[in-house]
Amino acid sequence: DNGSFASQHSGIAIGEVFELDGLTQIAWPDHCVQGTRGAEFAQAHRSNSIDHVIRKGTERIIDSYSGFFDNGHRLPTDLNDFMNSCGVRELTVMGLATDYCVKFTVLDALQLG
Repeated sequence: DNGSFASQHSGIAIGEVFELDGLTQIAWPDHCVQGTRGAEFAQAHRSNSIDHVIRKGTERIIDSYSGFFDNGHRLPTDLNDFMNSCGVRELTVMGLATDYCVKFTVLDALQLG
């Protein structure tokens, strides 16, 4: 029931721009819903080698493009702390939505150093 989903609003179509909790928001189709196939790891990535998962987009009233913060930079994920605790100095970011999730994760990574 994320507020960024067009399905949560009467009269707002996918792709429309509206305001969500004081921020400009694009209305998205429902996607990556926890507990559904669309939120699962790709078959090739299902492995015992995964020891930590960063969760984002879990707040109903704010979207979260970046892997580091929600769109308002109000709440961080634990990605930066986790990377620092592991001594990570280099990050490779990939995904389907280069113009949104990938882009904003990279911009936040650069800002965080």
